[in-house]
Amino acid sequence: MSDYESGYAPIPPNKGKLFKNKDKEIGDNRPDYSGPFTDERGDEARVAAWLRTAKNGSKYMWVEVSEKYVPEQQAAAPTPPPMPDADKFFDDE
Repeated sequence: MSDYESGYAPIPPNKGKLFKNKDKEIGDNRPDYSGPFTDERGDEARVAAWLRTAKNGSKYMWVEVSEKYVPEQQAAAPTPPPMPDADKFFDDE
C-alpha cells in the first residue's frame, strides 16, 4: 500500500522515510532502519540503513536502495478445465 493509499501524502521524488526496525535482534542481518523511497522517476522503492562503525571508530550508516517490498501474493486458484459445449454434452444421439 502506498502512502497515498494509506492516507499519508505521497513521497516526493528523491525523498524517503526511515523507520527504526523494532524487531531487530542482536546478530541478525536485517536493517536497523527501513522505509519507503521514491526515485527521480516517481517509482516507489525501499531504502534500508544499517548502523556501522569504521576502523577508526567513526560511526556511520550504510544505506541501500532496492525494489519496493511486495508481500508474496497468495497462489492463484488453478484454472478449471474448459467446459464442454452444452449442446454436444446433452446430445442424445
